[in-house]
Amino acid sequence: MSLFASFSEPGLWLVVAFVAAIVLLVARHYVPSPWRAWLAPAYWFFIPYLALLVGAVSPRLMGLYWIDWRTTFQVGAGLLLVIGLLALLAWLFVLPRAEAGAKVGWSVRLVWIGLAGTEEWFWCFLRAALWEIMWPAPQSGAAPLYLRADRWI
Repeated sequence: MSLFASFSEPGLWLVVAFVAAIVLLVARHYVPSPWRAWLAPAYWFFIPYLALLVGAVSPRLMGLYWIDWRTTFQVGAGLLLVIGLLALLAWLFVLPRAEAGAKVGWSVRLVWIGLAGTEEWFWCFLRAALWEIMWPAPQSGAAPLYLRADRWI
């Protein structure tokens, strides 16, 4: 139970995230219409950010520390190029038929990209918090790559 005892423990932040999700689901009907669109991104961004600030989750487990940036950039740039080309093809050939008169501009598409990034930030937080909770638990041989970071990475 010590994993849920203070703000510097990851279990408490998982409980905070769960309770905040329930509160937001109930409260979204009472929030003024222009603010409703900002509830989920604020939830996805601020809970992991605050947990990271108080030290409840490890930046390494969230993917922010001990990264080989050159290799990561090389792989990421290639993947970005391929995904960008696929998105361009989808935008040229698939979306005009699907939208059928609805005009979706660049600003809306940029907001969608921002929302996807914010949601991924939240998923990184969930993964890191769960690993922080499971780290002191007795290890099994099921996932040997996560046993000791200094030996396998």
